[in-house]
Amino acid sequence: MFTPIHRALGLKPGDITWDLIECAVEQKVEEAVDLDWKQCDYLDSRNPQWQDEVAKDIAAMANSGGGWIVLGVAEDR
Repeated sequence: MFTPIHRALGLKPGDITWDLIECAVEQKVEEAVDLDWKQCDYLDSRNPQWQDEVAKDIAAMANSGGGWIVLGVAEDR
């Protein structure tokens, strides 16, 4: 499989592994039209608007040609 993460890291198509995700985070792979990093999952009971958020993000990704939304990654500012 060839993902936006493989492309950003200059890798050939391959499996999606935890090591691949960690490498992308360590290399500070930036978001792109087909790659979106999310800090927490959408099912946060503290956010009553989670259904609107997930629908908006998935629709935006689908309308731009598809891609990957990776959950559990926070930006280091």
